[in-house]
Amino acid sequence: MLKKIKVYGTLRKFLGHAEFEVDLNTPREAISFLVCNFKGIEKHMSKQHYRIQCGTKVITEDLLNWNTQEDIKIIPLVHGNFLPILLGAGALFGSSAIAATTF
Repeated sequence: MLKKIKVYGTLRKFLGHAEFEVDLNTPREAISFLVCNFKGIEKHMSKQHYRIQCGTKVITEDLLNWNTQEDIKIIPLVHGNFLPILLGAGALFGSSAIAATTF
């Protein structure tokens, strides 16, 4: 099912796009899509903390494989605003890759 991945702040600037329409099911697949399609993104993202949301639900590390019908938002956080978030790049990049389907 096509969903939008919406990115914000420094991540949006790095990618050059605010959103992507992709056939995926989980937040982990959204991260994998970005990693597969944008050189240097792992290094860029490892320098910041992120909040991932599906609709109004905040996704924690244990929900990265949660099947969602909602669009997925990836929001860089300002330091000091850490709960709830995914801490560290390991949670974000420990996934299998999927290829780009639609921009």
